[in-house]
Amino acid sequence: MTGGSREIAETMKRRKVKILCVQEVTWRAGGVREIGDLIIIYKLCYSGSRTGRNGVGIILNEELKQRVVEVQRPSDRLISIKVLAGKSLINIVSGYVPQIDCEDQEKEEKEETTGKKLQKIKVWKLRECEGEYRRQVGERLKRMKRETAAEMWKASKEAMVEVAGKLCGRTSGRRAGEQETWWLTEEVQEKIKEKKKAFKEWQDDK
Repeated sequence: MTGGSREIAETMKRRKVKILCVQEVTWRAGGVREIGDLIIIYKLCYSGSRTGRNGVGIILNEELKQRVVEVQRPSDRLISIKVLAGKSLINIVSGYVPQIDCEDQEKEEKEETTGKKLQKIKVWKLRECEGEYRRQVGERLKRMKRETAAEMWKASKEAMVEVAGKLCGRTSGRRAGEQETWWLTEEVQEKIKEKKKAFKEWQDDK
């Protein structure tokens, strides 16, 4: 959540935004705050960490903030709110997965534990299959059982990642400059030695 809360409230007012999910909330623990000016006041429900980093929040306008029936904070990186809209309940979920502060050491440890390289989805290809991606994710979410906020978030994430990986493909997981050597078996190495030896003998006979 970059920028002052008043600036965010002014932007919501100007663009007529009723609901806004924010990340990197710096307030600690969980709570509720009112942001805005004396004329329009928005409600911010947030879930923060002890260190004041990587928190998440949901901002509601004056109309919707009176209709909140439940707030769940499974962790400092996940918050969900249930809002009454007529005869229906709307579930609003805000989650955050930090990228900048993710240490390379964590990735190395994961590789060592799993014995696998970290493959990444080729997200830049989503532009080519955006329609199909939305369709498949939408179908999966319709079949999803809506339980707790944490389970909803996990199921949604798994659906989006799985569909994106299927449509876009994944990288090899190798670092830049790292050569692929899976094919260099003992049999292949022996053939290479024989070829080098034969080439040397041919050069000596010239």
